[in-house]
Amino acid sequence: GDSGVVSQLQAGEARDWGPALFVEMGGNIYFAGNDGVHDWELWRSDGTVGGTYMVKDLREEECSPDGQGGMNCVNEGSMEVRCWPGYATNCFYPEIVAGNNKIFFTGFDSDPRTNFAHVFVSDGTEQGTYRIRDQWIGWNYNHPDADFDYSGPSNLMVLPSSGFNPDRVVYTVIQAICIGDYCNSGFDPASGEELWITDGTDDGTYILVNLVPEDKSWNNGDYCCQDDKGGIPRDLVLRGSDIWFTAQTEDYGRELYRYSLSGLGGGLFLVKDLKTGVEGSNPLYLTSASGGLFLSADDGSVGQELHYSQGDAFSTRLVKDIWPGANNSSSPSMLTKLGQNLIFTADDGQHGRELWISDNTESGTFMVKDINTNGSSDPSWFTVMDDTLYFMAYTEEHGTELWRSDGTTAGTYMVRDINPGNNSSFVWTPDFFHQELLLVHNGELYFIADDGGEFGAELWRTDGTDLGTEIVVDINPGNNSSWPNRFISVGEKLYFTAWSQERGRQLMFYWDNPGPVVSSTESS
Repeated sequence: GDSGVVSQLQAGEARDWGPALFVEMGGNIYFAGNDGVHDWELWRSDGTVGGTYMVKDLREEECSPDGQGGMNCVNEGSMEVRCWPGYATNCFYPEIVAGNNKIFFTGFDSDPRTNFAHVFVSDGTEQGTYRIRDQWIGWNYNHPDADFDYSGPSNLMVLPSSGFNPDRVVYTVIQAICIGDYCNSGFDPASGEELWITDGTDDGTYILVNLVPEDKSWNNGDYCCQDDKGGIPRDLVLRGSDIWFTAQTEDYGRELYRYSLSGLGGGLFLVKDLKTGVEGSNPLYLTSASGGLFLSADDGSVGQELHYSQGDAFSTRLVKDIWPGANNSSSPSMLTKLGQNLIFTADDGQHGRELWISDNTESGTFMVKDINTNGSSDPSWFTVMDDTLYFMAYTEEHGTELWRSDGTTAGTYMVRDINPGNNSSFVWTPDFFHQELLLVHNGELYFIADDGGEFGAELWRTDGTDLGTEIVVDINPGNNSSWPNRFISVGEKLYFTAWSQERGRQLMFYWDNPGPVVSSTESS
């Protein structure tokens, strides 16, 4: 048929969470799944029941005496979400990215010396799935004397193989290798949270940027990562052979940096100290467009506003003070490339948060349309298809519905009022658990919507027209909802998760099934 369950692998308490973190490599889907036995591990699927299986149980069953002659056994997962109440304020959320031949992901293993998450690599086989390097040995990073709040390696950005370079991944991590028992002899080597790179081998794993030098005189001669938390790189973006990111130091606060992988002209550059002094400009949402890179930043004179850079101090500048005044901020967000321009949301202090566009000049930066004339329309979930932006926006007349924009006032309008009246067909916010809720597949936009009566929250699609906007499949029949999410397009099929009372949340597929191929031969 056109749709169905790929495999009902989610079991036990995980049945209502569903598979997560989908990526594609070689025509197969790789993701985190929980079969109720092995907890959260790396799985793969070719879209068939027989071709859906766990790649490897990285964190195998661990048993200990129960004091009564028996054993207590537990099989925890490697790709679990973990929080440390009373210590770190940030929870660890696993990440996964795919190159051309390798998967990189973060998670835990069974090493008894640490409860620290690591970076793993996989070629899709059990033998080819392993931890790259133990970058934290013998230390509890939630030590009460520690001057940082850290939850594990993160910010994975894949560099797909090209030429003589294999698949690689750039990431951030704190490294601390303990010397001696209980770290009484110190740590070597050690660094705060800095930028690293790996090709999946130990020799090919090294630090790219050590922005803040180590202070090794901490804790009565012991030392570990006490370099004022490290540079803590964030917002990684690849442009050509340059990695752009934000990082913080005692001298400049958090500012914009770039690192050249080619080695030409040096490696690390502070692009510009946008807010002179130690406070930092709080750069956010780095996005390539208009021949350079846009970002939201506060230079100390106009609040948090839209900036633009081509990689040096001379070209890095304010684009426009959208909400005028040093104490006001338009706080640009949802920065997205549309053609050669940037489309984003901002609040000018008069119209609320609405849709804006920029060609990196002041005159070419303006509000596209005041969608909700009585307040903010809060555009969100930006997705580009055929040089048109699709997004969710709110109006008092129609609630939150699907809209489209080509960057002009006339070309910005609601696609269809799916839940008629001032009711909303869309109510979800971006987070780790929802992930993709809008996705382009085979030239059409697929999304989740609730018509408010006949179908509940189900899978819809549109070609950008009112008549071409329709429900795809009523997975949970009637006005019950299946709440589909985590979409990924592989070949002719759209994969996603959906929920029902009977099976919980499972991996599903949809495709425009062409039906059986009928052939005939003529003979004489």
